[in-house]
Amino acid sequence: MPAVVAGQEGHPGLTVEALREIVRRLTELRAEAGLPWTGDDVVVEGDTFGGFGDIHGPVGERADAGATWWVESWWDLPEGPDGLAELRRRIAAGPPRA
Repeated sequence: MPAVVAGQEGHPGLTVEALREIVRRLTELRAEAGLPWTGDDVVVEGDTFGGFGDIHGPVGERADAGATWWVESWWDLPEGPDGLAELRRRIAAGPPRA
């Protein structure tokens, strides 16, 4: 699966439309090669809570576009008491819902 990083070379990040197109194209390529799509996973990483990092919106839109896994990720979460407090807040909020 392609890796898309927000801000990399002016790229806005993985939009729902881009994800849908990636999944469509990979499904097509696998079919052309005689390979099934069934059983493959599409993993999307992002930040749904905000506060630190970009907010990527509801995970349900990504599920509708073909994502099967969501990895909540905070690469810029600061070290120290503020970062720890934010981490605890996000754990208490539970997983994002589709």
